[in-house]
Amino acid sequence: MDLSPASLAFAKAKADSLNIVGITFGVGDVLKLSALNRRFDIIECSGVLHHMDFPAAGLDVLKQCLAPDSILRFALCNDRARASVVAART
Repeated sequence: MDLSPASLAFAKAKADSLNIVGITFGVGDVLKLSALNRRFDIIECSGVLHHMDFPAAGLDVLKQCLAPDSILRFALCNDRARASVVAART
């Protein structure tokens, strides 16, 4: 799930190129994920929570959508952590 159709299109193309099946892609807001009434074995959230007004609320929604014995993996970015990337691009 992503707010960006372009990001989803890239992810779908990447999954297709690697012959990865069993993924459902959808446009949506992480805060509304629980409205799907589904539980997930794996949730990966990268570059999302730190952009939210209330990151803890987003994390709470993700935790509520986990199946028992599942995995939640998330990544946060900040200016300090990205300094080497910015320098390389410059």
